[in-house]
Amino acid sequence: MKILLATDGSAHSKAMIAKFSGKTFAPNTKVQIISAYERSSYMTYTAPMGVLSQYYAEANQSALKSAGNATENAATTLRKKNPKLSISTIVIKGS
Repeated sequence: MKILLATDGSAHSKAMIAKFSGKTFAPNTKVQIISAYERSSYMTYTAPMGVLSQYYAEANQSALKSAGNATENAATTLRKKNPKLSISTIVIKGS
Protein backbone atom coordinates (compact mmCIF):
# COMPACT_ATOMS: atom_id res chain seq x y z
CA MET A 1 0.00 0.00 0.00
CA LYS A 2 1.21 3.52 -0.77
CA ILE A 3 0.07 6.51 1.29
CA LEU A 4 0.68 10.20 0.67
CA LEU A 5 0.38 12.56 3.65
CA ALA A 6 0.52 16.34 3.40
CA THR A 7 1.48 18.48 6.36
CA ASP A 8 2.11 22.14 7.02
CA GLY A 9 3.21 21.79 10.62
CA SER A 10 -0.01 23.29 11.98
CA ALA A 11 -1.82 21.98 15.04
CA HIS A 12 -4.39 20.31 12.77
CA SER A 13 -1.67 18.56 10.76
CA LYS A 14 0.05 17.37 13.93
CA ALA A 15 -3.25 16.01 15.26
CA MET A 16 -3.85 14.18 11.98
CA ILE A 17 -0.36 12.64 12.05
CA ALA A 18 -0.82 11.57 15.69
CA LYS A 19 -4.13 9.89 14.90
CA PHE A 20 -2.80 8.35 11.70
CA SER A 21 0.26 6.93 13.47
CA GLY A 22 -2.00 4.87 15.74
CA LYS A 23 -3.35 2.84 12.82
CA THR A 24 -2.27 -0.67 11.87
CA PHE A 25 -0.65 -0.93 8.47
CA ALA A 26 -0.24 -3.79 6.03
CA PRO A 27 3.27 -5.16 5.51
CA ASN A 28 5.36 -3.23 2.98
CA THR A 29 3.30 -0.05 3.38
CA LYS A 30 5.11 3.02 2.04
CA VAL A 31 4.32 6.48 3.32
CA GLN A 32 5.49 9.68 1.67
CA ILE A 33 5.10 12.88 3.67
CA ILE A 34 4.96 16.08 1.64
CA SER A 35 4.96 19.75 2.50
CA ALA A 36 4.85 22.73 0.17
CA TYR A 37 6.27 26.16 0.80
CA GLU A 38 5.54 29.36 -1.02
CA ARG A 39 8.50 31.24 -2.43
CA SER A 40 8.24 34.98 -2.51
CA SER A 41 7.72 36.34 -5.99
CA TYR A 42 9.13 39.73 -5.03
CA MET A 43 12.78 38.74 -5.42
CA THR A 44 13.15 40.94 -8.50
CA TYR A 45 12.68 44.21 -6.67
CA THR A 46 15.82 45.91 -5.47
CA ALA A 47 16.55 48.59 -2.95
CA PRO A 48 19.67 50.41 -1.83
CA MET A 49 22.30 47.99 -0.56
CA GLY A 50 20.17 44.98 -1.63
CA VAL A 51 18.02 45.16 1.49
CA LEU A 52 14.81 43.83 -0.06
CA SER A 53 16.48 41.00 -1.93
CA GLN A 54 18.22 39.88 1.26
CA TYR A 55 14.93 40.04 3.18
CA TYR A 56 13.10 37.90 0.61
CA ALA A 57 15.99 35.45 0.34
CA GLU A 58 15.88 34.97 4.13
CA ALA A 59 12.07 34.66 4.07
CA ASN A 60 12.31 31.96 1.39
CA GLN A 61 14.96 30.07 3.37
CA SER A 62 12.79 30.30 6.48
CA ALA A 63 9.74 28.96 4.62
CA LEU A 64 11.79 26.08 3.19
CA LYS A 65 13.20 25.23 6.61
CA SER A 66 9.74 25.34 8.20
CA ALA A 67 8.33 22.97 5.57
CA GLY A 68 11.30 20.63 6.05
CA ASN A 69 10.79 20.64 9.81
CA ALA A 70 7.10 19.84 9.34
CA THR A 71 7.85 16.76 7.23
CA GLU A 72 10.66 15.53 9.49
CA ASN A 73 8.58 15.97 12.65
CA ALA A 74 5.72 14.05 11.05
CA ALA A 75 8.11 11.27 9.99
CA THR A 76 9.54 11.06 13.51
CA THR A 77 6.05 10.74 15.00
CA LEU A 78 5.16 7.96 12.55
CA ARG A 79 8.43 6.06 13.07
CA LYS A 80 8.00 6.02 16.85
CA LYS A 81 4.76 4.06 16.62
CA ASN A 82 5.40 2.24 13.34
CA PRO A 83 9.10 1.41 13.01
CA LYS A 84 8.48 -1.01 10.13
CA LEU A 85 6.91 1.60 7.84
CA SER A 86 8.90 2.78 4.87
CA ILE A 87 8.72 6.57 5.26
CA SER A 88 10.08 9.24 2.93
CA THR A 89 9.72 13.01 3.01
CA ILE A 90 9.69 15.68 0.35
CA VAL A 91 9.38 19.45 0.32
CA ILE A 92 8.15 21.15 -2.84
CA LYS A 93 7.89 24.74 -3.95
CA GLY A 94 4.29 25.89 -4.19
CA SER A 95 2.95 28.51 -6.54
